[in-house]
Amino acid sequence: MPGGYSLHDILLEELEKLRKRIEEEIKRLHGVSRERESWSPHGFLEPLYHIYEYPDHYSILVDMAGADTANMEVRVVEDRLVIECRLSREVSYSDLYGTVVGRDIRFTKYRHVIPLPPDADTERIDVKIHPGKIVEIIVPKRCPGGERGSG
Repeated sequence: MPGGYSLHDILLEELEKLRKRIEEEIKRLHGVSRERESWSPHGFLEPLYHIYEYPDHYSILVDMAGADTANMEVRVVEDRLVIECRLSREVSYSDLYGTVVGRDIRFTKYRHVIPLPPDADTERIDVKIHPGKIVEIIVPKRCPGGERGSG
């Protein structure tokens, strides 16, 4: 091999370059995705949530830490679930992400729009607030053919 390198050495070097490029791209995408999805410059934070699917319903768990859940609003707009709730206190960008020049944004409420599955029965949604300000939104499923499920 020219220059005293074996094919094995050349492949290892190229693989290391590729690994570094992949790591950099993952870090870049992760940062862009988290920042874009977690807050709005209009003063809204998006709460963390997870949707669990069961045979007859969906259970959406929403982490409303720091929220004043007494004024929470959960509504359906077309095929989306809209969750809004004031925070117990105003939170600034620097409280969450550290001091960053040009980021003097203040957050006063949670707001998130969650697309609902096509079989969601949006007329029978139930909302429960659990300890720790975990909100459970139960969305029944429609039976095949558009009929409503029992319960």
